[in-house]
Amino acid sequence: MGNKVPVPDDRLQRMIDMLRLTKRELAQLWRVFQRYDNDRGGTIDIEEFYRLIEEERTVFGDSLFELVDIDCSGALDFSEFVQTIGTYCLFGRVDVLKFCFFVFDKDKNGYIDSDELFALVEMLHGNNPSSNCRQALQNFDTNSDGKIDFGEFQALNNKFPMLLFPAFRMQEHMMANTLGKDWWTKKKATLQGERDVADAADEKLKLKELKRQQRNQQRQV
Repeated sequence: MGNKVPVPDDRLQRMIDMLRLTKRELAQLWRVFQRYDNDRGGTIDIEEFYRLIEEERTVFGDSLFELVDIDCSGALDFSEFVQTIGTYCLFGRVDVLKFCFFVFDKDKNGYIDSDELFALVEMLHGNNPSSNCRQALQNFDTNSDGKIDFGEFQALNNKFPMLLFPAFRMQEHMMANTLGKDWWTKKKATLQGERDVADAADEKLKLKELKRQQRNQQRQV
């Protein structure tokens, strides 16, 4: 593979547009990708991916990798790499928690049972959770039904943040080792601000339409 950034396919172009990547920023991501594409085959495998994010391999990390590795090839090309990085780095805290919850809600019924929760924490901590983590899990009240919904899951994280900290650490490493934590933080703030403005404008239009309908109803009375 050469030093020139590949011509964007549809997937990569969508990410470029969403992140509003400049040519310089895209080139920086390409350099990062090449640094870990040891055999210059145009892909990075899962072990190379873990070296990039400076994490031990876990089922949780594998799930993030597999989320974009649609063809199950066990490797990411540059487009898939940018999508993986862009998706996870833009996650807010609630989004990271939702992803954790989704990964281990195996039957997708909106609940994690106690065994699934223990498995999640073990995987996040490399199958070696601290005694404090184990104690926190044992003491957490799941309403005695043996199930944890997402609200309880959020409460668990608020009360015992060390349990799910590795998921957030992975995000921080990913940010730092690509475009930098400051870049991603500013990008998230910018995009969120634009969404807030759009949502406010949408609400204003809905209110305007509601008032119009009310005026029409009053005229008909």
